[in-house]
Amino acid sequence: MTAGPAITKVQSCGSFSNKYKMILALLTFFTGIAISSIAIYCSVLGLASIFNAAATSVIIMGTVLEISKLVTSWWLKANWHRTPWTL
Repeated sequence: MTAGPAITKVQSCGSFSNKYKMILALLTFFTGIAISSIAIYCSVLGLASIFNAAATSVIIMGTVLEISKLVTSWWLKANWHRTPWTL
């Protein structure tokens, strides 16, 4: 007499439809953009208040730096498996 498999296939009770997955993805995206926008605003405003004599230059520099962080994180996510470890 042989024993059968102890674990049988269990139906998933936590599955979402594609509609709810899309809503969750959009909610996550817009929440991330909101957090990033607030961080950019606070960072650039703080730098501009510290370096008040060159406020315009600091605002441009800070904005470019913050946007480059977003682009870099997007690129890293898109190319994670192809990127060498040393990079």
